[in-house]
Amino acid sequence: DTLSLHDALPICVGLILNKLYKTKSVLINTSSAHYRMIIDSNKLIKISLIKPVYKTNLIKIGKHSGYYIDSGAKHFIIEYKNDWPNNNILEQEARLIRYDSYFTKGINVNFYKVINRNNIEIKTYEKGIEKMMNSCASGSYACIHHLYNNKKINDKVTVINDGGNAEIILSKAEDFIVGYAVIDYKAKLEVK
Repeated sequence: DTLSLHDALPICVGLILNKLYKTKSVLINTSSAHYRMIIDSNKLIKISLIKPVYKTNLIKIGKHSGYYIDSGAKHFIIEYKNDWPNNNILEQEARLIRYDSYFTKGINVNFYKVINRNNIEIKTYEKGIEKMMNSCASGSYACIHHLYNNKKINDKVTVINDGGNAEIILSKAEDFIVGYAVIDYKAKLEVK
């Protein structure tokens, strides 16, 4: 499963602290947000999410209409009503939006489909990496937040990504993304 650095950082830090100190709960402070992470005995990870902010109402960029939402990272979310094309075609569509002059610093692009009130399928193009990603927590959350605000989904939703599934749980107090993670690679960095 591939996550952006923004999404992966709290998970990685939490996993490392869990491994080093056997802690089950961690508060991670970054320059842009505070994350609360809980790891259960089965290594299921639950991370608090920052409430998203709408930056626009519905706008049209190219041939797609969508919403610009900041969920800790900036995303343009689009409901995709047709059958999914192959990722190369979807990537070309997303790239046109990502580089549109409306977004002077670029934008991540999320296409979503509502399967039913409990299951949403999401595909993400990430700026900086400039390709379709297997998953993106902040992009998935932007889509879920929008759909929940518009009463199209329930408060507990499975997000289906190319890289696997995660669950997002919404409440008035705090929202969470829940899933499994593993550390794939270890290395030592010498700082002088």
